[in-house]
Amino acid sequence: MTHYRVDRRLFEVGQKVGTAGEYYGEFNCIGKEIEDALESIRPKGKKSRTKCLFVFEDEQCAKKHWSKMINGKLYEVSIESATIFHRGDMAQMDVMKLVRESGKDMGEVAEAYWREEFSNSPEIEVMVSCAVVTRVLSTSDSERGEYLQNRWRVKK
Repeated sequence: MTHYRVDRRLFEVGQKVGTAGEYYGEFNCIGKEIEDALESIRPKGKKSRTKCLFVFEDEQCAKKHWSKMINGKLYEVSIESATIFHRGDMAQMDVMKLVRESGKDMGEVAEAYWREEFSNSPEIEVMVSCAVVTRVLSTSDSERGEYLQNRWRVKK
């Protein structure tokens, strides 16, 4: 199955990609609160998010997140369907942030994430143990920056 990986590490075609396990430490306070809320209600049988590799189903969604990652690289990867631990909607985390900022409990949205409920504009992240690089789409930070600028450019 073809998916997409955004990463700061450099890989070549054929290389296996596993989790770096570092993303939690890079979050701001609200990001950590969201991850902690997700972890606190994680259903039994679901692997901890901190022990998974995240890949995107949609290339445009991957490019959106790649464009915001300084020194980010973009890869097309292959995964085995049997290795999928969870499919979640990253847009639910944006909702969790808004709920938290309003002073309300994020639990209901976190539960929806674990039930694999998707928003109207889902950004599907797939949690797996590893993936194999099938194509290097970009390792250029200038290309990434250009994509970011074009993405936010207002058309006249």
